[in-house]
Amino acid sequence: MLEIRLEKASIKYLNQIENYRKEMLKSNSSFDGCSNLDKYDNINEWIAYCYKMENIETKQLGLVNADQLLLLNSDEEVIGMVNVRRKLNESLMLIGGNIGYSICPKYRNKGYGKRMLFLVLEYCKSIGITKVRLSCYADNIASKKIILANNGKYDSAIKIGDKEIERYWITMEEKVKVIIDCDTGSDDAIALMMAILSEKIDLIGICTVAGNKALNFTTENTLAVVEALNSDVKVYAGCKESMVTKLLPSRRGKYTGFTGVKDEDNTEPKITYHHDHLPLPTPTIKAEKQNAVCWLVETLLKAKEKITMVITGPMTNLAMALRIEPKIADNIKEIVFMGGGFKVFNATRCAEFNIWADPEAAQIVLTSGIKCTMVPLDATHKANFDYDDCKRLKAMNNMVTDAVAKMIEQRIEAYDAYQPQAVLGSAPIHDALALGYILEPKVLENINLMRVDVDFSGGMADGQTICDTRTYPDDKRNCYVALDANNDLFHQLVFSLLERVK
Repeated sequence: MLEIRLEKASIKYLNQIENYRKEMLKSNSSFDGCSNLDKYDNINEWIAYCYKMENIETKQLGLVNADQLLLLNSDEEVIGMVNVRRKLNESLMLIGGNIGYSICPKYRNKGYGKRMLFLVLEYCKSIGITKVRLSCYADNIASKKIILANNGKYDSAIKIGDKEIERYWITMEEKVKVIIDCDTGSDDAIALMMAILSEKIDLIGICTVAGNKALNFTTENTLAVVEALNSDVKVYAGCKESMVTKLLPSRRGKYTGFTGVKDEDNTEPKITYHHDHLPLPTPTIKAEKQNAVCWLVETLLKAKEKITMVITGPMTNLAMALRIEPKIADNIKEIVFMGGGFKVFNATRCAEFNIWADPEAAQIVLTSGIKCTMVPLDATHKANFDYDDCKRLKAMNNMVTDAVAKMIEQRIEAYDAYQPQAVLGSAPIHDALALGYILEPKVLENINLMRVDVDFSGGMADGQTICDTRTYPDDKRNCYVALDANNDLFHQLVFSLLERVK
């Protein structure tokens, strides 16, 4: 990622501003977004003018108040300038917009424009501007690409003299702050990709847990996804085992440390839902040294805004964190978890794997008082991908979508062998559906508020999510349960995000 940042114009950068002005004059460049810098021989006077323009009481008559920003690289050079107009008057609505900007000639065509606009939009949001007007000359292909890359939507065009100017809007929704807790196998990987690729999610961090595979595999797989998408999100390894499973005599022998089901010779089965390693390059990045449980406690206690937890594996990490510090519940907006079943199960005749893998943890989370939304097998089995979808992914012709296609093909093969779906040659992508709900709530249907508890007796119903649909005067309901899914919308969501992979 390009190491650039925005700073307010100030005397601290006087020499750099002077150098920028010389470069722009030398190349006969247009001083867009520079607050008339070309007209000031004295940089101190220009900085004073910029300060005046920030304040609505001291700004120049007839103009709107605006912030003058400098784009600095890691060497502290001014490589670009941005003028952010806090309001739009008639003239700015016509051709100027909220943002004017320019890049120093020697730094053009190096990707700085796209990154700069992203940073400027974040700045706009921080000062309360959530709808931004932009314009560019119709023949300025580079500027047009920068605007479109930042989700600009074409509005209209106007002709000024012999030049056509195109106008755009960029509307910024407030990002959902999310922590993902996962046991990354094939479906978790796709959910992670969706979260990283979406502009609607502010991914605070990723926690890993033992589940689909042992912790070392789920962590390595998570890192592989993060690195493949060139993301800088931090990964924290969590619990290697469930909370108390091995202490219960009736469960001993059922669990093998979450290494996954092995063939008799202790090798991976040829047909499996999750291989030890994803079909992605081995990651070179490492997980953070801090344990996921400690990081959750620290992060949630300090959070200034409430955070949504998306859990796509056993709930061990969050349950442990809640046991250590119950106050973290106050800073969790909602827990969306893939797990459980109303009428559909997989690990046993009455339990779904994620809950069955650590039923005590699930019960702790469900009785924490935090808003919970359960995405059970009943819903995920209504949103399947097939071989035609894999062909479409392969046609995108890049490493990441090729890997997604391979993972889905692997899942289809396993489901056809072990859990045939209503349509053979198809498989659910459970965890991706849970993540999809954060991006588009309509992807889940038939959502009902129920009382949900987990059987952790160690008996025949161990790990079952007991869903009580009755209502009581004291209303004991604690969980929203989705029983259906919009398959078409789910497909649109997944493909629209994966198409962003370059």
